[in-house]
Amino acid sequence: MKKDHLFRLKQNGRTYWGYLFLFLLYFFSTSTGLAQSFCGTYQAVAPATNNLDSTVLDRFGNRFTLNKLEIPLTSQSSINNTNYFEVTSLGNPPVGVMDVVTEVLDYISATIIQQQGNTDCGVIPIQDVNLQLAWISFSSPDPVLVNALDIDLPLPTDGAGIGTPFYTGPEDNACDELVLERPYMKINGGLPIPNNIFDARILLNSDVNWNLLSSSTNFPGQIDLFSVVLHEMLHALGYASRVGLGEAFSIWDQNLRTTDAYIPGGGGSNIQDLLVTTNGQCDLNCWQINPAIGSVSSLANNSCNDPNPDVVFGDAAIAPIGGNAGSNSNLANQLSHLNSGCNGQSGSAFNYVMQTGIMPNEARRVITDSELQILCGLGYTINGTTSCQGCYVIPHYDQYYDSESPCCYAYRNVCLGETITILNEDLLCNDITNGASDLEVVRIWSSYNSVLILPNSNGTGWDITVSPTYPATALLVFYTVLRCDCKNG
Repeated sequence: MKKDHLFRLKQNGRTYWGYLFLFLLYFFSTSTGLAQSFCGTYQAVAPATNNLDSTVLDRFGNRFTLNKLEIPLTSQSSINNTNYFEVTSLGNPPVGVMDVVTEVLDYISATIIQQQGNTDCGVIPIQDVNLQLAWISFSSPDPVLVNALDIDLPLPTDGAGIGTPFYTGPEDNACDELVLERPYMKINGGLPIPNNIFDARILLNSDVNWNLLSSSTNFPGQIDLFSVVLHEMLHALGYASRVGLGEAFSIWDQNLRTTDAYIPGGGGSNIQDLLVTTNGQCDLNCWQINPAIGSVSSLANNSCNDPNPDVVFGDAAIAPIGGNAGSNSNLANQLSHLNSGCNGQSGSAFNYVMQTGIMPNEARRVITDSELQILCGLGYTINGTTSCQGCYVIPHYDQYYDSESPCCYAYRNVCLGETITILNEDLLCNDITNGASDLEVVRIWSSYNSVLILPNSNGTGWDITVSPTYPATALLVFYTVLRCDCKNG
């Protein structure tokens, strides 16, 4: 009997639930320091392909081919290791700059505890977060650096820094999925695919008159480098909206809410989700703006201006979202920042690292309690905190494991017209979650009408029958893994 179908098991990272697959193929400014400086954005050179399996996303709506983000093996770049970060620098940043970067990464590593991923297939090796850092003039950038970064000009001359995570995926062109930041996956015990590319990127404007002394409290006319690097790193870790960009949403977006009136210090009334699933159920990783919200752009522009509704983070309205970002005030960038002056709030507790801009002689070197609560809500483990309620799911591609291992074996074979049974435990065996309850496969389906999928007789898996008339030699099947009740925290 001829075996016409070779199934390849693929698991694609998703929060709360993920799409997992059976498939044959391998997948799976100028600033002088005299005025306010802002958190910038950039546009990238459009890739030659939009193939979902050979490109990655950033938080600005750009796509990059994998080869553009490969970690170099040559001596053209300087590589520094600090805690669970590995930094590859471009543009020859001064020693003092790299010293400050190291201080920031040490602070983050001491604040956010990296997790060890444990699965039914064994322990996942702890991964370094690979950070690309470029020291580049935003007014007259070196063409060599521009080419190496694969970006378009101009850069924002009122920007001090630019920071973004990279996202692997999405996998489905038919809807806007939820995708995971690569740094988020690695810090929480996961292993994104591929593993030889950068996980995040920071650009620092070499035109800026920087303060390089993180202990200094008086630096007139200078912008504090520690504060800016910390700010951009929090973007890389998940303070990153993708609303309005298409293709995919982020975990941050899934946590955005609206309230009739934000209460300074946390809280509000009539809390509504900014995002909802397209079918209103918790079995699809397809998301849309809540139809009850109306125009998100209008909402973001008028947030914290009474009597308009306010955008906040989380069901508990931990902190208000938005603010003027100078020349970079596009919707996604607005929604990636916190508003320190919303509805009259003031004081050191609201001196957020994640405000949109920073003034000369101003330092914001400590992540505030509200910002730590947000990191908890995203799913990170904060040192010294036992009350983090964030929940995550990180599914994995089976190809990470030895192909000869019986655990999460990657290949499935079936004859046309016959039925194959795949158990839920075989689909979930290499996924991880910090949730108290078990992961659950809640839906499995195929886009082909000639494929019949039903629960097996004892409810432990799925019977997949391929029609004798099925025209191809590989079958793509989706299944949804549920945990965290469709919400984070």
